[in-house]
Amino acid sequence: MESIVIKPVSQQDVSNLIPLMREYIVDFYKREQPSKESLTTHIELLLNNPSIGLQYVAEYKGNLVGFATLYFSFSTLSLQKNAVLNDLYVIPDCRSKKVGERLFETCLNHIKEYNYAGMTWETAHDNKAAQGLYDKMGGQKSQWLHYEINA
Repeated sequence: MESIVIKPVSQQDVSNLIPLMREYIVDFYKREQPSKESLTTHIELLLNNPSIGLQYVAEYKGNLVGFATLYFSFSTLSLQKNAVLNDLYVIPDCRSKKVGERLFETCLNHIKEYNYAGMTWETAHDNKAAQGLYDKMGGQKSQWLHYEINA
């Protein structure tokens, strides 16, 4: 898939990114369907506030086929910015075609270019495909345990 283009999300991508994000949330993660308004608000929040995060999209033949979302925080231990790769999604028809690798590499290049301390991410225990990608890309399982509280 040599004609895949990875680029930062622009205002022109919003309407095409909404169904892709909906597929990720509803079909892949089996969560409730978000409204178009909530998705638009979220995408535009990042577009209008690049200091809190950004999204990249993968485009093939004029269609969006994947996206990655980075959120930014800070590391007290390194006294530098840190990035959280919160989402990396590729439509089923384009998996195994290196689209995920290209999105991941773009995020990694971003943190290197802007001298971030590092990038963290998580994936489900049973998502072996994602784990294979992250292992291949040089990711290491964290020494930290992940905790959460749902509000």
